[in-house]
Amino acid sequence: MKEYLVIPAFVFFSFVGVILPCYALETGQSSLLSAADFVWVKPGRTSSSLLHSRLLDDQWSDPEVLVESRTGLVNTPSVVRTDKGALWVFWSVLQGDDSQLFSMHQTEEGRWSAPSTIPSKMHFNSGSVVTLAADGLPWIFWVGNDSGDDDIYSARWQGNEWSRPVRVNEENSAPDILPFCGLDGKGRVWVAWLGFNGQRYQRYFSFWAGDHWSAQAPFTDDNPLFAMAERRFRIRPSLPAAAGNRASGYLDIQDGNRYIRSFRMLFKGPTQ
Repeated sequence: MKEYLVIPAFVFFSFVGVILPCYALETGQSSLLSAADFVWVKPGRTSSSLLHSRLLDDQWSDPEVLVESRTGLVNTPSVVRTDKGALWVFWSVLQGDDSQLFSMHQTEEGRWSAPSTIPSKMHFNSGSVVTLAADGLPWIFWVGNDSGDDDIYSARWQGNEWSRPVRVNEENSAPDILPFCGLDGKGRVWVAWLGFNGQRYQRYFSFWAGDHWSAQAPFTDDNPLFAMAERRFRIRPSLPAAAGNRASGYLDIQDGNRYIRSFRMLFKGPTQ
C-alpha cells in the first residue's frame, strides 16, 4: 500500500515551531477529483527530467517528458490549467549556487511554447507556486535571492510577457520562504508564506490591492483563507503510479474551486 503525505507548502518546515496538521493519504481510494494535472521531477545519472500526467475520469494519462536538463538540476516544478484548457508549467534549474526560473505553456490545441526564462535579475529563484487570477491569467510566486536574504516575489502574465517581478514581503534581513497562493472571496490574488521574525518562523499573508501588495499581516488560524487552505489539503488523491515510490511534485485540481487549486506535495511509499 502506498501512503501519501501531503504537507501545505507554507507549513512544511514544522521544525521551526510552526505546528499545523499534515494529512496521510492512501491510494486505492477514489481520488474524488474531476480533473487534475500533476508534475514531478525524475532524477537520472547525467540528467533530470520534468514529467506531467493528466487525470481524467479517475485515470492518469501516461507520463510525458516536458523538459530534460543535462546542465543543471530541475527542481520545484508547479503547474496550473486555465479555464480554457491551456496548461502552464514552471520549474527551476539549479546550477551550482544559481537557480533560474523557467516557464512554458500548452495551448488548447495542444501546442507547446518553447521554454523561456522568467527574468528576475536575481541569482537564485526557486520554490514557485501558481494560481489563476479572476481574469484567468496565471500569477506566479517564488523565493528569490539577490545575494542578500530570501524574499517572496510575484509576477503575472500580461498576455504576451511577464510583468516585472515585485517583492511581496516587507523589506527585512530575515528569510521569507515557502509561498502558497490562491484567491479570496472578492476574487483578489493572495499569497501566504513563512517569515522569520527574529525568534521563530511565523505565517504571513498579503493580497493584491490592484496596483500593489497590501502590508503583510499574520496568517492566523481564524483567517477565512486559512480555513479554506485546511479544507483543500484534506483531499484524497491517488497520484500517478509512474511517479515512482518516492518523489515530490505539484498538483493542480480542477473541481470548480477557484480559491485554492494548486499546491506542492510530498509523497512516500510503498509502506508495509
